[in-house]
Amino acid sequence: MSVESVIVARLLATSGVTDLIASRIRPFELRQADGLGGIAYTTISEVPVGRMTGDNNTFRTRMQLDCFAASYNDAKQIQAAVVAALDGYAAGDTDPEITSVRLETASDLPTEHTPGADKRRSYGVSLDFIIWHGSD
Repeated sequence: MSVESVIVARLLATSGVTDLIASRIRPFELRQADGLGGIAYTTISEVPVGRMTGDNNTFRTRMQLDCFAASYNDAKQIQAAVVAALDGYAAGDTDPEITSVRLETASDLPTEHTPGADKRRSYGVSLDFIIWHGSD
């Protein structure tokens, strides 16, 4: 199992998240058929953490989760649910073992609208988490 799979499983097991987005969590971008209210995730970096005595099978991964919704308020509600589910999370019974998850940054995403297309807009919030974990 990958670190991304562990994080997605954690979100899908959290009713505060699934009440808002059901199971709409996808790598890179949401599908147009998904509708609004979802999360797109990307691994920004994964850095092995070595020691002077050699490899200790520990990694520092930066994972970005973009929360999208039909309104800014709804996007902020998804953000709050994701932060509640992940910030401070640790799990020794997963593979890989998750030592620590911490929110690094949060920022608003520009509103998306395609002129001439349907008038639906999406609002988003981007969250970057630092995840300390063992090897896959």
